[in-house]
Amino acid sequence: MTTTLANNLVHAFEVYRPDGDRLSALNDANNSYGHGEGAVGYAWAEGVPVFEHGDEGHTTLAIPSLREQECRGVIALHCRESEGLCGAFEVWRRNERGELGIDKGWYPGLQRLEQVSRYIKFPRRAGLPGRVWDDRFPRVLGGLEDSKNFVRVAAARSERLGSALGVPFMGKPPELDAVLLMLNTRERPIARAMEVWSRDLATGQLKIVSADYGPHAELAAESRRLTLRLGEGIAGHVYRDLVPWSTSDLLGFEFPRGERFANAGLTSGLGFPVFIGADLVACVNLYL
Repeated sequence: MTTTLANNLVHAFEVYRPDGDRLSALNDANNSYGHGEGAVGYAWAEGVPVFEHGDEGHTTLAIPSLREQECRGVIALHCRESEGLCGAFEVWRRNERGELGIDKGWYPGLQRLEQVSRYIKFPRRAGLPGRVWDDRFPRVLGGLEDSKNFVRVAAARSERLGSALGVPFMGKPPELDAVLLMLNTRERPIARAMEVWSRDLATGQLKIVSADYGPHAELAAESRRLTLRLGEGIAGHVYRDLVPWSTSDLLGFEFPRGERFANAGLTSGLGFPVFIGADLVACVNLYL
């Protein structure tokens, strides 16, 4: 099933799950990829996010979720450049000196950020990529224009960046292979809300550990108080089934805060699991 969006760099997204020896799109078994086929299959094979650039400014970003060597699913974000739409996706990988350097990136409308990023390296714990590396845990960071944790703060101010998401991807053995960053502008964010969920070992319930909701204060207030059980909301489904999930009905799917999503004009969301080895450590939710 392909979910389409309007007025967003991501104009459509798909969730792929294991189906025998292939990955099939949710609710569409005819849309499938084998190991190494297309961006989806290549992300499965490589275990890190993969870009596929097409014609007329179209780009697909495939984001895999691997539990040890088992692929539990791939999220495909279909993007296109359009006037007035800005944002960035970056893949940072370790170099021969043990630092994170830019490996691949896509920066529509953010040329200054692209230029600066070519020359920056992140040691462990430095900046958002280095912190995600050290923690081996995803993180949402808001207020980039004033954040001490965002090294490229001058570029953030000039490009009017608002928030960022960092996600680790582990190699074999479970050492860091790559960090994915998604960078949102204030006016036209790629994801209008982002959350990282984790399980409280004492209660077994899920709670938000970092998030950004942009201007949606009522949604932020209710969400930060919320806890979920397995099978509740996107995060509860991801934790229960250990696969990515998506919905185009946040009003009904994200009870009891569905009305807050509706009031914010949000109808679609997706979530994907983040594994360290065999352990599910977090779920990342994007509301587009």
